[in-house]
Amino acid sequence: MIVLDNHISKPGWCCSNSDGNGFFGDQYFNPDLWIKGLTKVATMFEGTKNVVGMSLRNELRGPNQNVTDWYRYMQKGAEAVHVANPNVLVIFSGLNYDKDLSFTLNKPVQLTFTNKLVFEVHWYGFSNGKEWETSNPNQVCGQVLGNLMGNAGFVLEQGYPLFVSEFGVDMRGTNVNDNRYFNCFMGWAAEYDLDWALWTLVGSYYLREGVVGMNEYYGVLDENWHDVRNSSFLQKLSVLQSPFRGPGYDEVRPHKVIFHPMTGLCIQRKSLYEPLVLGPCSEAEAWSYTPEKTITIKGTYFCLQADELGLPAKLGVICSYANSKWETISDSKMHLSSTLEDGSSVCLDINSNNSIVTIAFTPQPLSTNSRWVVNESGQRVKLACVNWVAHLEVVVAEGLSKQPVDAISERILDMGFNCVRLTWALFLFTNDTLASITVRQSFENLGLVESIAGLQANNPSIVDLSLIDAYQAVVASLSNNNVMIVLDNQISKPGWCCSNSDGNGFFGDQYFNPDLWINGLTKVATMFKGTKNVVAMSLRNELRGPNQNVTDWYRYMQKGAEAVHAANPNVLVILSGLNYDKDLSFTLNKPVQLNFTNKLVFEVHWYGFSNGEEWETSNPNQVCGQVLGSLMGNAGFVLEQGYPLFVSEFGVDMRGTNVNDNRYFNCFMGWAAEYDLDWALWTLVGSYYLREGVVGMNEYYGVLDENWRDVRNSSFLQKLSVLQSPFRGPGYDEIRPHKVIFHPMTGLCIQRKSLYEPLVLGPCSEAEAWSYTPKKTITIKGTYFCLQADELGLPAKLGIICSYANSKWETISDSKMHLSSTLEDGSSVCLDIDSNNSVVTIACKCLNRNSTCDPGSQWFKIIDSTRCTSATKSSVGIISIFNFMAKNLLASFS
Repeated sequence: MIVLDNHISKPGWCCSNSDGNGFFGDQYFNPDLWIKGLTKVATMFEGTKNVVGMSLRNELRGPNQNVTDWYRYMQKGAEAVHVANPNVLVIFSGLNYDKDLSFTLNKPVQLTFTNKLVFEVHWYGFSNGKEWETSNPNQVCGQVLGNLMGNAGFVLEQGYPLFVSEFGVDMRGTNVNDNRYFNCFMGWAAEYDLDWALWTLVGSYYLREGVVGMNEYYGVLDENWHDVRNSSFLQKLSVLQSPFRGPGYDEVRPHKVIFHPMTGLCIQRKSLYEPLVLGPCSEAEAWSYTPEKTITIKGTYFCLQADELGLPAKLGVICSYANSKWETISDSKMHLSSTLEDGSSVCLDINSNNSIVTIAFTPQPLSTNSRWVVNESGQRVKLACVNWVAHLEVVVAEGLSKQPVDAISERILDMGFNCVRLTWALFLFTNDTLASITVRQSFENLGLVESIAGLQANNPSIVDLSLIDAYQAVVASLSNNNVMIVLDNQISKPGWCCSNSDGNGFFGDQYFNPDLWINGLTKVATMFKGTKNVVAMSLRNELRGPNQNVTDWYRYMQKGAEAVHAANPNVLVILSGLNYDKDLSFTLNKPVQLNFTNKLVFEVHWYGFSNGEEWETSNPNQVCGQVLGSLMGNAGFVLEQGYPLFVSEFGVDMRGTNVNDNRYFNCFMGWAAEYDLDWALWTLVGSYYLREGVVGMNEYYGVLDENWRDVRNSSFLQKLSVLQSPFRGPGYDEIRPHKVIFHPMTGLCIQRKSLYEPLVLGPCSEAEAWSYTPKKTITIKGTYFCLQADELGLPAKLGIICSYANSKWETISDSKMHLSSTLEDGSSVCLDIDSNNSVVTIACKCLNRNSTCDPGSQWFKIIDSTRCTSATKSSVGIISIFNFMAKNLLASFS
């Protein structure tokens, strides 16, 4: 079939605003002559059966284009063509290089004939400059498609065909801009099942713009017009060459197919037992997408389910849980996302065998909803980060001499972290001389020969990059491995941080020029604008020193925030306070004033040594109560003001022998769980290239060991893992609000195996759901069963007579983490755990000022949750309840 397209008036390459061919009345574009030409062509080919359409004019454009003349002449031209050849479709182009038909929305074209009118539109990757390469493809796809539907796609709803008469890509396959654009195009063209014409068949030109034999890299054929230039492209495009639907194609009842634009394939099911795979759409599975957001095999009870991170998606018949709900998320609306049992978001992806798997994904960009960080679909995203140091004298991310960068990025995810707070030194981005030094030269300058050998072995692609390119390579590795990144300006002059006299502490200090700092922030924000997993920027680490003051804090932090947002409106902007990031209290009565909303986060730091040796030399209950009181007054209040609080540094000596740290961390765990905070652990680093003059210094606060190979303290990571998933927040209203009873020392929660067995500690994902009533009883949610103290030293039990003193529980001590009740003899007892992690009641300990007493085993925290756990999915059988009641009644008569 043939569509005759009037491309231009005066022969030559098309198009520019000043070529005299752009609009009616231009030098070479006489409207009357044009209509005569249309009439002549229509008449000439009236008897040629395969001439099915005539496109009246290509890419109207230029300074003279206007709507009035468009209607006047396009309607005249259409009538002329139809009179001369009533068999052909008449195809209308719009304005602005055939990208704009929006003016016809409220003023339809008026013609004397019907059922022959088609509209056309053009869309290339370069139609949007380099946006696809320099910005987040999800956002660009969403924005461009929104504009495209508003400017042209609406004609489909008005009842007209839309003919995409020009689109195409660089067939060499190396053009990132084109490749990303084309994935978006494929999704759009398949969704609307559009008519189209690819640019171009041409492999080379006789003469184009003065060049003889010019090679056409957008051409389907090669330079000699002999072979296909890119067979994989044609294979991918082939899915659009057949219709998905339309008149005459009602072969089966309407259904859905799940299309993968990057490959041009669809999801298939070989059997109920084999993994789902991609294959030709002619063999695609027929699906239904229900109002409950389940994706079911059409006409069956089998639904698509997310199993575990990295494993194949599966089919199941229990379709009421979160892992069976699928939503289209991100601006592109092409991520299919579900939620695993641990609350983590996953998306469908493909592996190297084209099997359908689920991998971690957090829709970007992030924003804030009151005190929560949320994604584009409004679901909470909990930042569970680890700090990766890249700001010391070498100015290279630590550990690259020990392990490949991708291995480190993968290990971060394996340990349960979803995010890295990656530090950077200001001078790397403001001093071109420093930035241009190669990694090898930086190590040589410091005499670190052994590290160079390690880098050469583990990261040969990085060792000869410039320092600034090496930093970008680390960011790219994290992003490619689906790790979110918080870029933290740790310091100005590269080196260890921090002291009051290092010249890096506050605006105006020796190395801290505020204007240079804002320039650096702007450069970093701009540089990583297109990196999808860069989700936040922390403006400055630990402001401090004798020059710190509130006036300059407001002056420069607000300027810095505005600069970052102007350069990259996608990222969260994180503000630190004064006094080593321990004090935000001055903002309580004078809120930060910014021109943007829903992007502001505050941060705070808290270590055991923040309070000297108090945890070891004083009573931990008192220290915990006093420190938390100060912490909430100095920083925690921002939660009530409607801002997220990011604990961007905390940590402990991973050797496990530091009493001060161990006691502090029990208190930290209770606080972080109670408020369900976002956080970043210090640190990933197992050892440093060079720190404070020491080569290869071992980092005892590091998650990884000295060789960056093994976890330094696996029990610590196991304990911390409870904080890596949210207890509550937007999008996690899986069941009605309830309480879980958390044990900070172990990172576990109280579980109930049955009504007869002792209560025990176990994973919080299997915690019992409790209510804490105004009468101080702790009951199993939705039942009459309450927690009771039985006898000193015996397990706590469940009962149904809840009016006595042994069923009342109060939080006592300064820490507010002792759960205390009263036995029948009037003695006070507290919950504790025995060697089997069973929950028992013993005499309350460490309530006096004794510093040698450690109350950790008796610390419990009643915290809010809306998460569905395995305990809340089950119910107590009626027979079991009657047996339980019978046992209690019989016991009362014995």
